[in-house]
Amino acid sequence: MNWKLWTSLALVLTPGLASAETLRFATWNIENFWHVEGESLRGPYKGRDTIRYTQDYAAIAQVIDRIDADIWALQEMGSPEAARRLFPENEWTLAFSTRYSPRNDRDIYTALAIAKDVGELVRRDQIPLSVSGKNREGTAALIDLGSTQVWAASVHLKSGCRDDDLDYSGRDACDTLAEQIPILESWIDDRLDDGILVGGDFNRTLMRERGGDDPVWLDLSDGRPEPVLSFPFAPTVDCPEGRFGDRTWPVEFILTNVDWARASEPGPYVQSMGGRTLSDHCPVMVEFEL
Repeated sequence: MNWKLWTSLALVLTPGLASAETLRFATWNIENFWHVEGESLRGPYKGRDTIRYTQDYAAIAQVIDRIDADIWALQEMGSPEAARRLFPENEWTLAFSTRYSPRNDRDIYTALAIAKDVGELVRRDQIPLSVSGKNREGTAALIDLGSTQVWAASVHLKSGCRDDDLDYSGRDACDTLAEQIPILESWIDDRLDDGILVGGDFNRTLMRERGGDDPVWLDLSDGRPEPVLSFPFAPTVDCPEGRFGDRTWPVEFILTNVDWARASEPGPYVQSMGGRTLSDHCPVMVEFEL
């Protein structure tokens, strides 16, 4: 793969610049996304119940429109029907979590949406991240872009261990995350020859003031067999939608092969989306030159 990073980190809410010579990859956890207006996906959680109405769906669609990505890694989708509300099947190929069942549509799932005029889905894969009885997974697909192929994946890792030590005694969340990381690392390492784009809600502040020495990041980027680069890698970002206090440190990332990208000075990776009904997470986008 001889791709170069055209812009290391574009401002997300700027007009789309994608063309036949570029590829935009974006990731977004759209928080308990359900397609029925006035209805909650899972009910109240931590004092918040995400119920959306016509204007909310329109606002989310506007964000997606303005980012203008070719491939989306999605988290917290309630069902394929919910994803289709945002990514209609006449324009997008949807790869949805194999964990999904119509009998269990009150849960959250990962998915990929691939623009049909950009890439063709060759085959699907699943990253088995459901450990310790926790229903989490990664949805992946090998995508043919015409001149090359790439593995894309959407992951949603265990929450509750944003910056604690993974071996912190008594923390179930950290124990679960510690089990998930080797699984994800192995999946990435096995596919580096094809190239990888992994986007998702890592629920972990991988980039810290310590210089990127977070133990999760060190595992994922150990350079065996090949280094992996993370975006965003700026210590300060603007994601005001989070309800977890200080969101100076992002938990949403895109991982890719170092050979694909040339690091440069990053800009802010997102601007305010202007409404808490959109999501408690912000999208991240990286644009590549083919």
